[in-house]
Amino acid sequence: MEQINLQHRRFLSWLRKDDFLSVPIEKIAVYSRDDTYLRNLTNDKIISDIVMYRDRVLSKSEQMDDDAIGQLMTYVNDAEEPIEGARKWVEENQDLV
Repeated sequence: MEQINLQHRRFLSWLRKDDFLSVPIEKIAVYSRDDTYLRNLTNDKIISDIVMYRDRVLSKSEQMDDDAIGQLMTYVNDAEEPIEGARKWVEENQDLV
């Protein structure tokens, strides 16, 4: 988990440093081998949501559907500054971020 969080922070820092638009980022760790086994000893829901077998990746990536993406693009295009439109969309759609 520490490695995932470290990479997440580094990527966000890189985006900010180069003035890129901040985008929602989903953190996941994927097991590609079916015989790999990991026990969540603490029963932490965050770990259960982040660590998954490869067969769950597609359903995880489909959480943000075409309508949500279209709405985000509308917010960005209609705003005076694109970054402000994106920020407004993120604030209003925390369940997807």
